[in-house]
Amino acid sequence: MNLNYYDNLVEATQELSKRGFDSEFKFDDNRLLSIQNNHAYQAKDLLIVEYHRFEGMTNPADSSVIFAIETNTDEKGTIIMSYSTDADMELVSFIDKIKVKISHQNQKVA
Repeated sequence: MNLNYYDNLVEATQELSKRGFDSEFKFDDNRLLSIQNNHAYQAKDLLIVEYHRFEGMTNPADSSVIFAIETNTDEKGTIIMSYSTDADMELVSFIDKIKVKISHQNQKVA
């Protein structure tokens, strides 16, 4: 899994879109919903390919994570989640159920 390679959330969103993660997902009724085609996905239908965490410079409430996700229908997109005190705990719980892709090229060698 890739670590944070981007300076800010806007850059991450733009670069992930260029790499094919061009769908946007929203969390609704305990599932991810594709804004582009209205397809609904359960956690078992998804794979987190990478994620990037950002902390608000002046306001800790601006802390967020962008997840790059692949679906079992080959749709690729992103969802942004707050991880401050304003975090949607249902979304946090849902994200926690999604498998995370492990990339050997990104693992540290002792």
